[in-house]
Amino acid sequence: MTLTGTLRRPQRVNESPLVSFCWGGCPGGLHYSVPAQWLSAGTFRASITAPAAPWAETAPDRVSSPVPGDYVIGVQCVELTRACGLGRAEGEAVVHLRSAAAYTCRSVPGCARLGVSPAVASPGGVVRLTGYAPLTATSTQGEQLIGGFVEGERGGNLSAAVRFSNRAQGSLTVEVSAGDAALRVAPAPTWANLGRLKPLGQVAGEEQPISSNPADPSLVAWCANGSVELEGPGGTTEVPTKAATAVLLADRALPSIARQQFRPGCATVAVEGGAVFVGYAYGPELGAPPVDNVALYSTDTGRSWSLVPAPPGLSPSAFGGFRYGPAGAVDAVFARPARAPGKVDAPEIEQYSSATGSWAASPFACPVAGPCVTWGATTVPDCGMDMSITQVVLSSDDGGHWASPPGDLGFAETCWSATIVALSPGSALVLAVDDAINASGLYPALLATDGGRRWQQVSLPALPGQVPGAQESLFALPDGAIVSTSTQPWDLLEPAANHWCTVGAVPAQPKGTFAIPSSYAVIGSSLWWLVSGLSSGSSVRAYSLADSDLACRG
Repeated sequence: MTLTGTLRRPQRVNESPLVSFCWGGCPGGLHYSVPAQWLSAGTFRASITAPAAPWAETAPDRVSSPVPGDYVIGVQCVELTRACGLGRAEGEAVVHLRSAAAYTCRSVPGCARLGVSPAVASPGGVVRLTGYAPLTATSTQGEQLIGGFVEGERGGNLSAAVRFSNRAQGSLTVEVSAGDAALRVAPAPTWANLGRLKPLGQVAGEEQPISSNPADPSLVAWCANGSVELEGPGGTTEVPTKAATAVLLADRALPSIARQQFRPGCATVAVEGGAVFVGYAYGPELGAPPVDNVALYSTDTGRSWSLVPAPPGLSPSAFGGFRYGPAGAVDAVFARPARAPGKVDAPEIEQYSSATGSWAASPFACPVAGPCVTWGATTVPDCGMDMSITQVVLSSDDGGHWASPPGDLGFAETCWSATIVALSPGSALVLAVDDAINASGLYPALLATDGGRRWQQVSLPALPGQVPGAQESLFALPDGAIVSTSTQPWDLLEPAANHWCTVGAVPAQPKGTFAIPSSYAVIGSSLWWLVSGLSSGSSVRAYSLADSDLACRG
């Protein structure tokens, strides 16, 4: 229906394009917020849709149904003033409904219902909610509904009734709840019940400033300030990155402000044969997120650098990390925006050939080991203002098509990320770094045994002195144990153990330094990480501990 309003005297045209209406009178009636067309400084026109379902009214609190009869429509906030939504209508009109809607409180006992399936689920399990409830508001178009909230409580009484709770005076502070369902939460599998696990490979859900090519695990590369350090059997070699910075500053394709925003050291690194690959992070806006990335490579030990070519249609800032493919080939991952909401588009891959020294498009492939579940393109997070979002993708046809798994593993929002640990051709474990999986910190591990389609949370023993919500940084070791680096000294959870123990041998960290959280990486049979000074431009040093040295104290 079309509503036309005329002001008693011409006023300033409302700066907001929306006008608020109340079906059943203002305040307290069914709320509409719809676009208005101003015909003049004193006349506006808008359209709303009559409700086809019951709605909740306040003052007095009740549920009304769309049945034949007269209804008052009020208008509020024609001009936005303080608390305009709490007052009486500024104008009213009466509309007559000729017939009842199919859904009324007379046709549906209780007016509300909520159902859950399955009725029993483990922590992290996906449940389907269905039901109906009275309206409390409509969208700006008057058709699609504004979603509500699902809240849980332990030991609550089931009820199909609509309940009102007044938190304070005024219609905007009344809560309306409707419908209840019973869900029994079954215990999560424990770490001890899983037995002895043997990791086959790991994929980090973020860009890492330290790595080693699986084809040559004796050579470890890491990002330092102004260089890439290469440590191998013959010692440490420095690959300068000054020329890489010069390439970035000269690239006119990047935003001009970005040339002032490159961080001192690279954010990610990879090596293959005699080539070195680096990724840099920068802020497109001065001092503000989001953070974008760009990748370069050198084949002459750092004397010259070139930009990694982006796939057709993508910019260099779509770079989302390096991966090692079969036989140690270096893949540069580029993020492609989803073509439709809720859809997953696999990242684009540019693969480097050490034989030809060139790049070529390559399919986004399954991990070398384990089920075909991996991370999409990743970004370097800005923990001050912007959290990273790293999406998990899986394939049921060996990489032909990709989709998001159900449940909480579909994405991870955190300052740092998580690691997918392959355990067998069909099973994998995900370990969190600083609450990557869930905010409570009580279930920082997920397990899948069906190729990655269904994930369940694993109950780990509480860390010594742990409080709910405490952050955890967990990493899987080659022998199947988990090490927590959240506090000093470290803690170790051995395979099939039911309690943590204190790690005996951890190198003393020099005063005035900190371990870079994103730098922990399992390389060969050792755990590696980087330590830097607190001041800008400080040197970066690599530490490592062999798997056999990470043992319980005493």
